[in-house]
Amino acid sequence: MSTDSTPAAGSLSIRRRQPLALRPSNTLVTRGLQDIARFGNQARAKELVELGKECCRKNKWDQAIAYCTEAIRLDPYCADAYYNRGLAFTGKLHYDKAIADYSEAIRFHPQFAAPYAARGDLYSENSYESAGYDWALDYGRAIADYTEAIRLDPNNAQLYFCRGAVRDDCDEALRDYTRAIQIDPNDGDAYFERANIYSFKGDYDRAIMDYTEGIRLNPKDAILYNIRGDTYHAKGDHDKAIADYSEAIRLDPSLSAHYESRGIVYQYMGEQAKAIADYSEAIRLAPQFARTYHNRGNAYREIGDYDRAIADYTEAIRLEDIDAAFEDAVKAWTGETPTATGGLITAAYISRGAAYNSIGDYDRAIADYTEAIRLKPKDAEAYHYRGLAYQASGDRAKAESDFAEAKQLGYKP
Repeated sequence: MSTDSTPAAGSLSIRRRQPLALRPSNTLVTRGLQDIARFGNQARAKELVELGKECCRKNKWDQAIAYCTEAIRLDPYCADAYYNRGLAFTGKLHYDKAIADYSEAIRFHPQFAAPYAARGDLYSENSYESAGYDWALDYGRAIADYTEAIRLDPNNAQLYFCRGAVRDDCDEALRDYTRAIQIDPNDGDAYFERANIYSFKGDYDRAIMDYTEGIRLNPKDAILYNIRGDTYHAKGDHDKAIADYSEAIRLDPSLSAHYESRGIVYQYMGEQAKAIADYSEAIRLAPQFARTYHNRGNAYREIGDYDRAIADYTEAIRLEDIDAAFEDAVKAWTGETPTATGGLITAAYISRGAAYNSIGDYDRAIADYTEAIRLKPKDAEAYHYRGLAYQASGDRAKAESDFAEAKQLGYKP
């Protein structure tokens, strides 16, 4: 038998030392075809992401999710697809899915600042629901994400603003807002937030300067005038406060808060008639707020119109009872423990008690003070005024007992 390896003429038999696919030249061809397919998929994925972005801009969240999901199928490493699908999930209020997508975008492109910022927004927002009825306000994670985004994009004023908004430390927040203003001197929101911190710290002059700059940038913003008016009032410059509230009313006469704020300053200045007029307009615009009725009741009581004062205090109590019942229902639904009612409703009972006391109706006055004490057992003022009512009604023993309790609780005339 011949051992010649040369095939016979016309024979189709070919000796193959290795499989065709493993020969070097064919391996390169296969890889090249795979690369072409991959590059084609990546190009198509980019096109789909752009379509998804356009849908996001139009709030077409489901279409955006569909485009980005297909982009991810074609290119599982496309960080931009995960990021934009996260934006769409955010738009649909599917926050857990959004955070998962932002995290994937970060995993595949850790130098991409935008998903850090977007994830930080969700960690910091009240709207992020982690599970069941528990609201997760994870400010620590939010600050960490904003900080990383700032490292990657250090000249982005909005990132400093967002980080400042979740700071617990006022000084750190001030530094962030100041840096945001340095980067973008036309950022009216940063001036506003920095002014709020200055006002909280009692630095009213700096607060007014920042509110004024905010007004320069947004001269039609009635709220800015209102809040600067509050700051002037806190500083004791009541004429400028009145001027700011009046400008706020001119810009937005439909907002009850402007009238109420001006009414408070008029009342403080002893101009009860003007205060009553402003409170009445505020009530006409927003009759659901107990505080405005309480304030108007105080003004009526100052001018000796006790019947109208009592009517206003009664309405304030009714509205506060409704609010308290609603809050307790919400807490019961969410599994929280209802808290004892206090604050404004207690003050309304004390004020109505004072009005009853002024017209000699001591029994009703004592009943109101007693209810205030039930709602707020450590309220020294309620004990003191109930003592006065007992004293006026001739019950010296109970009066002395209440005066002693008020003193024990720290009451100072």
